[in-house]
Amino acid sequence: MPHYSPVRLGRCPAHECKGGTDQVNRLYLPRHSALPNRRLSRRSLLRGTAIGGAGLAAAAFVGCGDDDDDDDDDTPAEATEAEATEEVAEGTAEAAAPEETDEEEEEPSGELENVTFAFSFPAPHAGLLCLHYVAQEMGYFEEEGIIEEISYQTAVTPLLAGGTVDYAEASPDEILNAYAAGQELKSLYQPLYGFFFGVVVPADSDIQEFTAETVQGQAIGITELAGGEVPALRAMIASIGLDSNTDVELVPTSGSSQAITVDAFNTGRIQFMAASLLDFAAIEVTGFALRNITPPVVVDLQADNSVSVRADWLEEEGNREQAVRFCRAEAKAKVFTRENPDAAVELALRVAPDTGSFEEVRDFVEITTISRLDPPEGIQDGEPPLEGWRAYQDFLLAGSTGGEADPLAFTEPQPVEELVDLTLIDEILDFDEEPILQQARDFQA
Repeated sequence: MPHYSPVRLGRCPAHECKGGTDQVNRLYLPRHSALPNRRLSRRSLLRGTAIGGAGLAAAAFVGCGDDDDDDDDDTPAEATEAEATEEVAEGTAEAAAPEETDEEEEEPSGELENVTFAFSFPAPHAGLLCLHYVAQEMGYFEEEGIIEEISYQTAVTPLLAGGTVDYAEASPDEILNAYAAGQELKSLYQPLYGFFFGVVVPADSDIQEFTAETVQGQAIGITELAGGEVPALRAMIASIGLDSNTDVELVPTSGSSQAITVDAFNTGRIQFMAASLLDFAAIEVTGFALRNITPPVVVDLQADNSVSVRADWLEEEGNREQAVRFCRAEAKAKVFTRENPDAAVELALRVAPDTGSFEEVRDFVEITTISRLDPPEGIQDGEPPLEGWRAYQDFLLAGSTGGEADPLAFTEPQPVEELVDLTLIDEILDFDEEPILQQARDFQA
């Protein structure tokens, strides 16, 4: 059984910090990943409600949260790179905002289209947005006639559905929920594959598997009741014949800080934690070792975030062709990144230098991006796998309660084939990879 090994970083472990859990947030940086089980992958990174600092420290301690729009009404609709720096400065450090270059200032007017892309993190981050930053720095967006402006947010689906942004990285369940609410979105291009959520226990726990015998009557930590992991957790519980409302206790521990989760484990308040790959990394940053017991049926799910647009927007004149070009720029960045990950990290750090050191970001990108670039057998690179989406929807519905607190907005299967547009993939991939591969090989720091 794969397990998580401890990483001791910063000045002191959580139980020795005189300043309490706040000290953990401020003093620990994830220098080296402690997540050898790289099959756990990303669904919707960091839909947290607060941020305690910039860079990898911020990523680690922002909990995976809402798929709803509960606390995001006051979030500016377009927290672009410059604005994000001001917003995050209220934390312990400022987020990195790329400076304007002479080249950007001299771009000829009328030749490039400005587009907005919403991403679910409130600040620039070289690890989370590596592919987009590579596409920017290598000029792939410009080659496709596009200038990309990133809107850093905590809830992207309302902005996309409302027409505030042109594109967003949305998760399958967000797209399914939007459809159930009468807002049809389309998934166009999925750059990464795998699943983001799982279940862990302390490394020294006697619990070895996620079964009815080990789970019944136990307390399971979650980030928050609206957390993105909750639908998957309910489905996992249902898959072993238990009821998530009566047979277990779900304990919100970490809406904004995983230090609370560490305390809950140490005091015996919880025996399991269901969360995201990054939440697990945040726990281990404190020196608390974890062991992964996620069932294979969950680990092998192939539904992940994708570049998404409004269905009606896609039908407007010129937009389909623009969407092909936008996704093609990211596809080019994917080719570059696969060939030379070190170069990709350096390029991303040019945009967001405060994310962390090269070594920190390189480890982060290896887990969240590099290890998840390749599609499953029978799927084209960048293609959202329809069967994977159907399997994920069935899995979620198996754990749905249908109640008001259920994060799912639907109780019957939604028409996945209407929400995934596979007609663009051939055009997106219609470019010569060899010049990009050569660029990656020739890249000099």
